[in-house]
Amino acid sequence: MPLYKENEKNGYKALLAKMHVTPTDVFLNLTYEDETWRQVVRDLRFRKALNLAINKDEIIDSIYYGFAEPSIMQDSTYDLEEANRLLDEMGMKKGSNGIRTAPDGSKFSILFEVGAQAPDIVPLTELFVEFWRDLGLDVSMKRIDSTLWGTRLSANEIQATVIWTHKPLWYQADFGQ
Repeated sequence: MPLYKENEKNGYKALLAKMHVTPTDVFLNLTYEDETWRQVVRDLRFRKALNLAINKDEIIDSIYYGFAEPSIMQDSTYDLEEANRLLDEMGMKKGSNGIRTAPDGSKFSILFEVGAQAPDIVPLTELFVEFWRDLGLDVSMKRIDSTLWGTRLSANEIQATVIWTHKPLWYQADFGQ
């Protein structure tokens, strides 16, 4: 798009369609086999903390070249202090290494397994990893082949992922079908 906009001087006009698209969505597997994982990710405070720690303006500028707007369907506030407060309230304490544990004191990690189904997935996931590490969470990303991703998804073996969507797929029960 930056190239198209730059060349508008040659008689072309670059326009974006007026439509709602959530090009990349974070999915936390609420049915993943680990009981501690499920307890944490099913807590609304945890998901709210993750959302508050996402700097949407940085994403819009660095990934989408300024051609996006924050969601009007969910809170787009960036507030690390409140995000940390929510995690503290849940009992996710920081250890001497600065990494948070699960409320029961056990190790808690988020592993994003992503394919490259769209060009923004990997760089966007890298930003999520950075944002959530700022909360003291142990977060990592692993890029896997799209076929393996589909197989692992169908087997309910993926903890977290980022995927391009045109609609919210998991709660409509047609994701991966």
